[in-house]
Amino acid sequence: MNLNRIKISLLLSVCLLMASCGFLDKDLDDTVTDEQILRDPTLMGGLLINIYNYIPRNDNSFNCIDGAMLDCATDDGIDSSPSSDIHNMNNGAWGPSKVIDDQWGRLYYGVRACALFFSYIDRSNVPDTEVLDNDGMPSEDSNLKSRYKAEAKVLRALIYSELIKRFGDVPLVVDLLDPNAEELNLPRTPYAEIVDSIVKWCDEAIPYLPLKYSDSTQGRVTKGVALMVKSRTLLYAASKLNNPENNKDKWKKAADAAKEVIDLSEQNGNLYVLNKDFSAPFSKPFDPEIIFPCKYYQRNDIELNNTPNGYDRGGGRTNPTQSLVDAYEIKINGTYVSYDPQNAEHLNKRYSADRDPRLAKTVLYNGAVFKQRPVETFVGGRDGLNLRQGFTRTGYYLRKFLSEDIDLNADNSTLPRAWIFFRYAEALLNYAEAQNEYLDTPDQSVYSRLNQVRKRSMGDAGVISAGTLDKDEMRKRIRNERRVELAFEEHRFFDIRRWDEGINYFNKPVYGMKVTKIGNSSYSYEQFKVEERIFDPKMNMFPLSQSAVLKAPLTGQTKGWN
Repeated sequence: MNLNRIKISLLLSVCLLMASCGFLDKDLDDTVTDEQILRDPTLMGGLLINIYNYIPRNDNSFNCIDGAMLDCATDDGIDSSPSSDIHNMNNGAWGPSKVIDDQWGRLYYGVRACALFFSYIDRSNVPDTEVLDNDGMPSEDSNLKSRYKAEAKVLRALIYSELIKRFGDVPLVVDLLDPNAEELNLPRTPYAEIVDSIVKWCDEAIPYLPLKYSDSTQGRVTKGVALMVKSRTLLYAASKLNNPENNKDKWKKAADAAKEVIDLSEQNGNLYVLNKDFSAPFSKPFDPEIIFPCKYYQRNDIELNNTPNGYDRGGGRTNPTQSLVDAYEIKINGTYVSYDPQNAEHLNKRYSADRDPRLAKTVLYNGAVFKQRPVETFVGGRDGLNLRQGFTRTGYYLRKFLSEDIDLNADNSTLPRAWIFFRYAEALLNYAEAQNEYLDTPDQSVYSRLNQVRKRSMGDAGVISAGTLDKDEMRKRIRNERRVELAFEEHRFFDIRRWDEGINYFNKPVYGMKVTKIGNSSYSYEQFKVEERIFDPKMNMFPLSQSAVLKAPLTGQTKGWN
């Protein structure tokens, strides 16, 4: 279609937190003509950057559902606010008339932003020649048009990967459609076809993308981002929900895609590295473990929402469950083993230094030191269980992501923080899972990649000796590793669904720990039921809102939600 004039609202002051990027210097919040866009490479760059705005969690929504984290709709967490919509996902009170975390419209705006970009780029004056820097090496401005197109292809692939993991079959649109025309009423394209398109777009893009950007332009699509989009997409496609016949070829493709990420890193001087400090990637936006950070902001809302309530202005929103706490292993006789809440020796060391160190870096439990004082979740304590409305409901608070450097009494006390879309630990775990599912017996490479993640936090005591686990045992260890390593990063919510295990994990009560102080220094511990949970298999996918279905009856409702 011919767009004579369009309104481009880019909000460049926050876009990617890199206002100093070369072609982002100009404010494009203005009405411009087709001719201006085609003539001015800066405006074409603006159209490209605009696409980033439609990536989920790229809009300052670290806590995605009115302050609640998506993991509070899993067996890992509970949100302490009684008014949060997240509770509707746990009690079954969501559906077409009550859609939670509705990303349908946002993601299709992103699809349209991609189509708008592609409608201009080939006709534009964006240069496609090599530009050398002062050292005679190709600069980031080299072959700009090819790189822009590659970047947009990966962003389109990412947006579609987010669509299909939520909705399954969805309409596949690549052309710029008239938003008022009937052509927007489209049937759904089969899931497998969209997966093929995602892989194709990424493969086409990779040769034209850089390995990394300079510090002033980080946060853009790179080769690693493209490979991670492939890896996650193919892993989901191979999983039981989308591969009920367990086609091994799909697992092989998923393993190969994850291996591409690993090879890219290892063949380029360890481009991505697991930081020795597990917490480090969550405190600085461009840690070398991070493959793709979304927009970062100077912020303190993460701390305001999640710091225990007994601290000034602490919101205490995210409360880990006892099930998650029990998932962290314990070191017995120099080796880490599964924690057993029925084992007296384990119970005596429930919060000791013998637990997987990631527990203390993910969960605040009674007695954990935070901001120079012990957390008091015991009944009647300063952060105590159900002390008042909004205090912890499980006896635990979130530790992951929180910075002790933030002064919650000072509104200007902030730090640059980004939602991490992809990090290297996921690539390693993606490979271990896919390779294990592909093979009849886990090979050395499965142990190696799993141990790479475990050793970072647990040292040599966390290494699992090759040949000691069969396929089912290895699957259990890998799945638990994903749970503890990636906790509260929006993986558990989708992992349980793609494994088609929601009935087993989300359709039962969640528990907490009631701690009672006895005397001055001892405590008693009692596990208790916090709330019941409801899960139906149709909840593996998100429903469309009734209004969306009325606008596009050919698209129809997501399977199971009719």
